[in-house]
Amino acid sequence: MRLREEGASVTVVGIRAGEKYAGKTDLPAHADVGCEEARADDYDAAVVPGGGAPAKLRRFDGVGRPVREAHLSGKTVGMICHAPLVGISAGIVRGHAAVGSEGIKDDWVNGRTAW
Repeated sequence: MRLREEGASVTVVGIRAGEKYAGKTDLPAHADVGCEEARADDYDAAVVPGGGAPAKLRRFDGVGRPVREAHLSGKTVGMICHAPLVGISAGIVRGHAAVGSEGIKDDWVNGRTAW
């Protein structure tokens, strides 16, 4: 929502196209495309929102792929709050300076990656 307020064209990527998601304050979002269809070449950047969703989303192998592709192609990847959990599982965090929620410190410090 905030990116759209600033005039950005936003595509919501979810597990599957059409799925409905609710943010921490129940702000709804609908997936425009599924993670299997999302291609980094179609976007200027990737932003992974925080909250409780990243801990659940990282369990799906396909979620990390578009984030990893964006990183490998040199695009900006923003990860908010707990979102670095997705980046850790995508294998793009190790060796980079970054900040994140203290609640994910063990994953962060130990550099855990996808299972």
